[in-house]
Amino acid sequence: MGRMCVVLMCFILGISSQFAVAQSKDSLLVLSWNLENWFDPIWHGEQDDPAFTPGGEKHWTWTRLREKRDRIALLLVSVSGDWGRIPDVVAFCEVENRRVLEILLEETVLVKSDYVIVHFEGPDRRGIDCALLYRSEQLELLAAGLLPVHPPGSPRSLRSILYALLKDRCEGMYYHFFVNHWPSRLGDTGAGRIQAAHVLLRSVDSILQVAAMDRIIAVGDFNTNAQSPALASLAPQLVPLYPGVRGEKGIAGSVRYRGVWELIDWMLVPAGQKASVTTWIYAPAFLLEEEKRWMGKRPHRTYQGPRYLGGVSDHLPIVGLFSKNV
Repeated sequence: MGRMCVVLMCFILGISSQFAVAQSKDSLLVLSWNLENWFDPIWHGEQDDPAFTPGGEKHWTWTRLREKRDRIALLLVSVSGDWGRIPDVVAFCEVENRRVLEILLEETVLVKSDYVIVHFEGPDRRGIDCALLYRSEQLELLAAGLLPVHPPGSPRSLRSILYALLKDRCEGMYYHFFVNHWPSRLGDTGAGRIQAAHVLLRSVDSILQVAAMDRIIAVGDFNTNAQSPALASLAPQLVPLYPGVRGEKGIAGSVRYRGVWELIDWMLVPAGQKASVTTWIYAPAFLLEEEKRWMGKRPHRTYQGPRYLGGVSDHLPIVGLFSKNV
């Protein structure tokens, strides 16, 4: 990253710190983002993708990892330009391991932040997991773990749902986070997503029975639209929040395929908590590129097949502002 970007990041982070305490008293700022295969370039064995190594199909190197790392950090810091502070909670999908998260927090301007990592190695055959970052000055981690997803009649495990219980240090409010990365529509009939929805719903039901006033927030890449049977089965315990757009014009979803926008990355809350949340698709110019064949803009992805494009992700992040006054 050039010196100008580094200077800009430092400046924005310095400005955001002046607002963090004041604004976080009445709201929680959450960002959710699929990072499109954020691997390190080391082969770790069977539960890994050999394509993301220097000698693999993607020719993934430390140099390319650092370039992506810096752009991820820039995105998190740029949030303060629109919302007055960096996110209080960050949910990631497609993270290989804890080490790439440590590199993000220790080797970028985010070293000045108070983010703490929540991550567990999941069962995904390629080694991609969900993860959570939270600001420790404002939030305390009380519990965390993985919720396994097992399709009926199948011996294999799907990607687990990451659960984290956070407590607001000032207000005493409890937040139950569920970070989801449901099965892709490629090679899945929908049964895997239905099963993931069942696991999520059972967990949410158990919380609502004993702590109905707690805040419940499900985020991530659900790989489906709001009309799908899987998402519809969650109502009214969880309902999707339809986001606005903050950033470039012409954005109509979180992903774009062959010129068509689609929203598959969501934030969901219980129906009774919906009014206290506002969400946006966050689309700053540096996350986008012109799509010549289909006209218009699309997320600037890291790879198109085996071809390196140098972007951050094929998904745009979702930002949610959760009022503490329910």
